[in-house]
This record gives sequence, C-alpha cells and structure tokens, in this order.
Amino acid sequence: MFHTVRNLYTSYKYIVLITAIFCLAGILIQLFTFHRELINQTNTAFDTYTSHVNEELLHSAQDLDDVIQASELATLIAQDTDENRNAFAQKAIEITEHHTTYTQVRFIDEEGQEIVRIDRQDGQIIQVDEAHLQNKINRYYVTDTLKLNEGEVYISPLDLNIENGEVEEPFNPMIRMAAPVFTQGGEHAGLIIINIQAQDLLYDPGVTTELSPRSRFLLVNSDGYWFKGFVPEDEWGFMFPKRESKKIQNVFPKAWQNIQSSSEGLVFSNEGMFIYRTIFPIRIVQSELGDNAQSYFSRNLTSKDFYWVTIGYISIADSLGFVYETIIYRYIIIFSVIVLSCGLFILFSTLYSNLQLAHRKKEHNQKKTL
Repeated sequence: MFHTVRNLYTSYKYIVLITAIFCLAGILIQLFTFHRELINQTNTAFDTYTSHVNEELLHSAQDLDDVIQASELATLIAQDTDENRNAFAQKAIEITEHHTTYTQVRFIDEEGQEIVRIDRQDGQIIQVDEAHLQNKINRYYVTDTLKLNEGEVYISPLDLNIENGEVEEPFNPMIRMAAPVFTQGGEHAGLIIINIQAQDLLYDPGVTTELSPRSRFLLVNSDGYWFKGFVPEDEWGFMFPKRESKKIQNVFPKAWQNIQSSSEGLVFSNEGMFIYRTIFPIRIVQSELGDNAQSYFSRNLTSKDFYWVTIGYISIADSLGFVYETIIYRYIIIFSVIVLSCGLFILFSTLYSNLQLAHRKKEHNQKKTL
C-alpha cells in the first residue's frame, strides 16, 4: 500500500512537470502567434497608408503638369489682363473641383506676387479678388521653386499653413507641390503651386481601423518631430519655438536610433515595441511616373533625406497586459485545473487506500481476538 501511494505521488510530480512544460510551450507559441499577427496587421495598415499617400501625390503631380501645360496659362504669361486671369482661374477651378484635398491653386510671378489664386473656403471654390492677393516672396516654397529649372518639380515638407504671417487655426496641415513656369523666350515667369490639404494623410481612419486596438499610430518627420503624436501639444514642434524639444528621440532615444538604421522593421526595447516603415514622398512620385519622371526637390533635400516614418507602437504595459489577459491567464487556468484535478484524484485515492488499510487492520484484529 505504501508503495502504491508513493507511486501516485511520483506520478503526480511528473504530471505537474509535464503540465508546466506544456503550458510554457503553449504560452511561447501564443506569444509568437500574437506578435506575428500584430506585425501582419500593422503592415496591412501601413500598406493602406502608403497607397493613400502614393495616390494623393501622383494625382497632384499629374494635375500640376496639366495646369502648367494649359493654354490659358501661356496666354496669361504672354499678356497679363483681367480677361486672361479669369480664363486661367476657370481652368484652376476645374482642377480644384475634381480633387477635394486641394485648398489652393495659385499662379505666382517671379517677384513672389500672387497673380491668380483659387481658394477652397467652407466647401466653396472661389477666385480671390485682386485686393486680397498676397506677396509670398519670403516663403521658402516660393524661393526654392524659383531656383528650379524647366521640367523640375518641388515638393514641400509637410507643415502647417501660414496666412498673413500667422499659423492658421485650427491647424491646417499642408503639402505644396510647385513648378516654375517660363515665357516662350525661356525667361522665368513665376510658378504654379498647388496646396494639398494633408489632414487625411495624418489621420487616415483606415489606418487606425486596421491597426490592433492596443497599437498607437504615430507619424514623425526625418528630424523626429511629431506629425501625429500621443498628445496634440507635442505635434508640429518645428513650427513653434516652445515645442522645439518635442521629438521622438527625446522620448524613445534607443528606438529612434534603431529606426534610423533601416527603412522598415521591428524594434523591441524597454521603451516598448515599435513596428515602423519609412515613406519617401519624392520616390513615390518618381517611381509612379517611370520614364516620365521629372526631378523633384524639397528644400534642398534629396529623396533619401526627405521622409516620414509611420510607427505602430505598443507600450510595455499594454503588451504585458494583453499577454497576461489573453495568454498567460488562460494557461494558468489550464494548469490549475489539471494540477488540482490530479491532486484531488491522488488525495481521494490516498484516503481510500488508508480506509482500506484501516478496515483490513480491524478485520485482522478481530480474527486475533476470536
């Protein structure tokens, strides 16, 4: 009987050990599956975002070329009259009507003065009257574009729109695509510029829908400034002196160092988990236009230096919370049920064996008494 009980306890130890190994293996497999699904889910969201940016920039490049090639513009450059301005304005209005993200289409002369300006205001597309046209010679996108040669196109950095020397409120994120225009004699006549409203690029609902609920969608520029951060007060630091320190490298220095080493990948650190992909706006347009690609510039940056980084971020706390709630907790229950069931079985078996032993001893004593 003693050997039987001892064997049961020995078996119980093996059951506990095997169950623990099984649960640990299950946890590891589930963790691998969780991370793989998270990576796939994030990459799918990034595919959606990249495609959206790609489509937006490509259409804008095509529209810019259409405006530059328009006969109405050539006529206006040759002779600046109210009639010719209005004719070109109608052409610009047609372009704007077919692309809801265009907020402005402008013809600016070589001295930075707006000649024709089409605005989208409160859903209406209007031609701005001459009294409200502005001089933009001090704006970087004007001076940079005027330096370009014929056939070259400028893409501005993503920033906030400025009107009358002040940042427009509420914030109006903007990308500008521009190209110089010339007279028939080859002299600079100014530039055509399209303002592209970038709100949908920054807060694309398709991205947040496809991301894991525990992931945060973050977007930074090549200098580490937040376009899309944890709180609005951290965003657009390069536009405001008081926010100059609001950079990703000041929050996640180790992660940012790794992110800069490759165009996409996965970073695990004590700062959290970062799934990232780099978007090169200039390369997108060049690759789509193929053999017809023109030269693209952005504030004297090359296509390699001008980029945004999309990031799917999960904090250590959120990651551990998910792991415990959905993985470890499940295996704790499995382990507890198996160990408890086997323990109860051995306990009752031992009690039953003890009762049998006591009963036999009693019978033996009774026989000796007789």
